[in-house]
Amino acid sequence: MQKITVYLRCNDAKAVLVDEYNQTLSSANTPAITRGVKCDLVLKLIDSNGEPLAKETIESLVAWDFVLANDWITTTVPQIRVF
Repeated sequence: MQKITVYLRCNDAKAVLVDEYNQTLSSANTPAITRGVKCDLVLKLIDSNGEPLAKETIESLVAWDFVLANDWITTTVPQIRVF
């Protein structure tokens, strides 16, 4: 099984992909999910200082939207979308 750990800096409406040192990832270094392969996707939500988001912060969210797509075109339907 493929295991992908993703660090997301969540300090605004849009999360930013970062590495384990809180450095923004370039598009060449973003993780890829392989079609047809089982995947364990681990999302680590961190704040602007690289610290894990507090449980209270996550629980206070009114809504969230998780989207995976193979392009950056917002008019196309994403492959995975969870509300």
